[in-house]
Amino acid sequence: MKGSVFCENSTGNHRNIKRDGVRDYPGKIVFGYHLESLAGGCVSRFTASLMESGHLWSNPTLAGDQLFETTGLRSQEMRQNPDDYQNCRKTEMPTAKKIAFFMITTKKRLVVAKRHFMFKTFSAFSRHHQILEKQIQESKYDGLIYTHSQSYLDPVMRWKPQKTVDLLYQEKALMAYNKKENVDSGLKISQNSTEPKENAISEFIINPNRTVTLLREREDKVYPNRVAVVEKIKKIAREEKNMFNVLKGLTVSMMRSYHNEVKRDLLKKGAGHLLDVGSGFGGDITKWDHYKSVTCVDPSYSNIKELKKRLGTNKKVRVIQTRIEHLRGFEKSITTLSCFFCITLIDIDKLIRIAQRTFSDKHKCAFLCIVMSKKYIIEFFEARKVKEHICEAYSIRLESKNKIYIHIPNTIVTNQTEDLVDVDKLIEQFTSIGFKLETRNRLNRNKFMSSNEYLLSCMYESLVMTRTK
Repeated sequence: MKGSVFCENSTGNHRNIKRDGVRDYPGKIVFGYHLESLAGGCVSRFTASLMESGHLWSNPTLAGDQLFETTGLRSQEMRQNPDDYQNCRKTEMPTAKKIAFFMITTKKRLVVAKRHFMFKTFSAFSRHHQILEKQIQESKYDGLIYTHSQSYLDPVMRWKPQKTVDLLYQEKALMAYNKKENVDSGLKISQNSTEPKENAISEFIINPNRTVTLLREREDKVYPNRVAVVEKIKKIAREEKNMFNVLKGLTVSMMRSYHNEVKRDLLKKGAGHLLDVGSGFGGDITKWDHYKSVTCVDPSYSNIKELKKRLGTNKKVRVIQTRIEHLRGFEKSITTLSCFFCITLIDIDKLIRIAQRTFSDKHKCAFLCIVMSKKYIIEFFEARKVKEHICEAYSIRLESKNKIYIHIPNTIVTNQTEDLVDVDKLIEQFTSIGFKLETRNRLNRNKFMSSNEYLLSCMYESLVMTRTK
């Protein structure tokens, strides 16, 4: 049996490719699979082809245990090293009638082989992991990726033995990738580190003191890690987070992950021009992509400094260091107002007046909020007949009927006293200026948290209120 082959271009249209011939698609890479029957079994043949200005290099191979993916490489290098394709190996494939031919419309691509193991039992998994872990220690690989065998598109889990990032070293700065440009990552090279090659991407180990140590040059990389990836690894290095701490509830990592999901869903409810109150270090930057413009307001100098560093040259985001109660201008220009975990630090009466002044009269507007609820906090302490709750991950103390002390290590919420907010009254105040409650949810819907994280998360509510023009 011979499998039929088709290709799909970037517009989604299909074009046939003959097995005995090759059509000329200058400047594109075309790759796919051929299936043949051999000795009663199915054998797959991987064909990797580079077409540029009529030149074609191809390497069909048989037998092996490789999984292929595309990564970048300049076509000039490819022209100089056509034998690189000799590293391609066959990947085992099930019998199929159709295998897709993908055509990538760029010259900066190359097919790279990655070692691939299939396992069905824990003993097989353990055996393969030991083999690969040894090779990782020898710097042959930098990590492992686990995925379901039936679909490459399923969510994957990645394991790395150490906290590393890939950064571009340029003019004495370590650059990360942010959309279409490189920005300063904020990391500095350790005094004990070897200096990396100029204008080259290298892999670095992140130290707890926010310095990095050169591990090796990454000639296979075209772009450094994205800013979001670098920030996540920096956070892990800073908190020294590990699986034991997470599972034992020694941190609030799982709760914060859940709250980030909630914020992402809430921000999808808004559109147009966003006014974000209490922006902090800018943890929500990646959630603002669909907004036309964003104005960030935060009174903390250190927060603003870090936020600007993370933004780079993002021109659609404006940053203002002030309290929201002191904000000037923006009359009738805002369509979405977000207040996440900060409304307990704000004079709500003044916030209502700011909202009334800045919300547009010509567009649908949205108020998005996550707030610690006075109702649930009082219920928590009254049920336990105590005024303080202390655990490894955080501590909270009821100071009075209207004040609460909260301390969460390794976050910006440290030794902080906040007002307790009557959420029913907050809803009434926004209703008085024409808003209607769309959704109100208690943040208790994610069970993948420790018991202490769950207790704290249950004290919060999320609101979505809207007003039509």
